[in-house]
Amino acid sequence: MIKNLQEALEPLALLQKEAKLAIRRAELTVANRIADEARAEAPGSLGNKISVEQTEDETIIDAGDELSAYVEFGTGQNAEAFLAGKPDEQVAEAKKFFVNGEGTLKAHPFFFPAIYRHRDEIIEEVNNELSKLNA
Repeated sequence: MIKNLQEALEPLALLQKEAKLAIRRAELTVANRIADEARAEAPGSLGNKISVEQTEDETIIDAGDELSAYVEFGTGQNAEAFLAGKPDEQVAEAKKFFVNGEGTLKAHPFFFPAIYRHRDEIIEEVNNELSKLNA
């Protein structure tokens, strides 16, 4: 039997809690970068509607307006042409907004390009935050 097992495990539990908080801080940092870039690239007032929210379970970047999807992907045949060869997650998101395929709006991507430019930064940010735990 191990004596003082609970006492020995307390530092590990604290480290686990601190690591989870570090990951959440990293997520929020990268999400804010994505949102800032998307805001800057969004046409008209759409950028003003982009927000970032962090709950206990997730970090959400919200475009804030259904119109954003039609601007991002285009409509009708323009959307079909734009989405050809795009990643599955982008096509799946666009399909949520499909109405009748008759629109004529050309795509003006601003949200997904920001995501793709910054999403790989999460690993570096997590490492930065975790390194602060050892300092």
